[in-house]
Amino acid sequence: MKKVLTGFVVLLLIITASNMILKKSSNKTASVNTEAIESTVWKKQKRKKEIRAIFNKKC
Repeated sequence: MKKVLTGFVVLLLIITASNMILKKSSNKTASVNTEAIESTVWKKQKRKKEIRAIFNKKC
């Protein structure tokens, strides 16, 4: 079950990052895109840890 949850979180991370790249690449520089991606990755990793903590408490 943890593998499914982890896979789902990773999939959401990839989708979110790719959407941000596509939206901002036409108007912003590469450095801004990198900062946005890093910010998104950090937020998703934090959320992933929160989900794991909740999941571990239930199991």
